[in-house]
Amino acid sequence: MAVKGIKLVTLGLIGDDGKLLTGEAGLSTNGIYPVTTEVLGTKSANISNISGAPVQIYGNDTQVDADIPKGTPSVALDFNGLPAVIKHKILGRVNDGKGGYTQGTPPKVAMLIETTSVGNGGTPQYVGFAKGILNEAAMNLQTSTNTITRVDDSPTYTAFGVSRWGNEAIKFFEGGDANFTEENMMADVFNGYTAPSSGGSGSGTGGQ
Repeated sequence: MAVKGIKLVTLGLIGDDGKLLTGEAGLSTNGIYPVTTEVLGTKSANISNISGAPVQIYGNDTQVDADIPKGTPSVALDFNGLPAVIKHKILGRVNDGKGGYTQGTPPKVAMLIETTSVGNGGTPQYVGFAKGILNEAAMNLQTSTNTITRVDDSPTYTAFGVSRWGNEAIKFFEGGDANFTEENMMADVFNGYTAPSSGGSGSGTGGQ
């Protein structure tokens, strides 16, 4: 199945108990933060190491099988312009109360990426990560000349396995499945998430 584009990336902080943090401890009142066009959206989300490289099994002087090791997924993200408070919070930077931030312990972050299938009108496709950490390894600052040289927010997400997913670190959701609901998916990825009672469950409606 081919997919096209990035529809939305949604983030949420996860506490020590594995549950979504809300309010002041989290990223919003209901805990989730969709990176919408109001904050310039997401340029790319390059997912790698979904599975490990095959390990060949030999017998009778020929390859007879292969083991596929469990992957260690990571996502190279490119956000066009996260709000400073959100960026510092997801990276675990500590506010000194005077406008300065130093690196603290990176918090656990859940993340959901929405894309669209190709053909037949397209259906929503999702890639979920229930727990991981974000880090920003470098910032390549360059002078602006007659054009502005922008430096995007480009953290890398490293995913961890969770017991409710059989200790897997990544989960795929088919939006066209007859049994799919966005509310169930959101509660699965962002453990403890509750959809707003005013209507709409999800990744594109709540959060700020």
